[in-house]
Amino acid sequence: MDTQSEKAQRLAPLVEKRRREVWPGYTGLGEYHDGAYEGDYVCPYSKSACNLDAPVMVLLQDWISHDAISQPIDPDMVRHGQLPKLATNRNLKRLLMQTFGLSLADIYATDLFPFVKPGGMSSRIPAAHLRRAAREFALPQIEVVAPALVICLGLATFNALREACGLKSVRPLDAAIEQPFGWRNSRIWCQAHTGGMGFNNRSRGDPGRVAGDWRRMRDSMAAESLRAVGDDRVSGALHPPIATSSSPAPTAQAQKACRICGRRLPASEFVYGNQVDRSYCRSCNKLERAAYACGGRAEAQAFRESQRRLWR
Repeated sequence: MDTQSEKAQRLAPLVEKRRREVWPGYTGLGEYHDGAYEGDYVCPYSKSACNLDAPVMVLLQDWISHDAISQPIDPDMVRHGQLPKLATNRNLKRLLMQTFGLSLADIYATDLFPFVKPGGMSSRIPAAHLRRAAREFALPQIEVVAPALVICLGLATFNALREACGLKSVRPLDAAIEQPFGWRNSRIWCQAHTGGMGFNNRSRGDPGRVAGDWRRMRDSMAAESLRAVGDDRVSGALHPPIATSSSPAPTAQAQKACRICGRRLPASEFVYGNQVDRSYCRSCNKLERAAYACGGRAEAQAFRESQRRLWR
């Protein structure tokens, strides 16, 4: 298992990619206020929530818009990467503490979309762009942090991840909350956005509905943990079994390089193709298939090139 320092090193290429490869139609954080909002994070929100060993990861949709970031510098935004008094953050902090006994500092939180969108905060980001951001930025972060639980705030964020993983989108929100899915070693769950509109819409007719959604999510994760370890009892949700010093050391596996991303991984992490020794790691193979399903050969090729730039 990687240390936090090693995980930070693995995230560094994503930070550079976000700075270097700003997509057409969007702008980078460094283009405003002499880079006051910049930092060594994929998204500034992580300034407040950067536990790289966190059991819980929260994924919001996007950080800011052109109109909002063009306003005078906000010291709280510079310091914390978020506004502590904003409804989104107040509700999120309360739900984390009530449900898991965790603060923002105990988790890893980031935004799906890492660039500054045009217009105001309510401006829409096309689904194809969210899906691409999921493949190129969000899923690599999930792979590095390796949380037990990823909480997506809002339907658009959740469905972008589903489609990036080759799954069909789910609607409405009620159905999405009931259909979490697994990716790598993480369980990805949808919840109502904690902003004023999303929270109030979900709470209409039942002020305790959102808190109940979170409790059911926690209890489901706890039940899965218990099933995974058989008769062993895990105290609390999201605590994986801990290997003792008497446990036998794992057998070393031969490693080889993925033909897409170039990373050297154990042989068990590979999918073998045709007879000319094409071998892709499972992560690249699954994401390339999803890209092809969404946009054909051109989108699959764009994904391969993006992975090579990121990891090589």
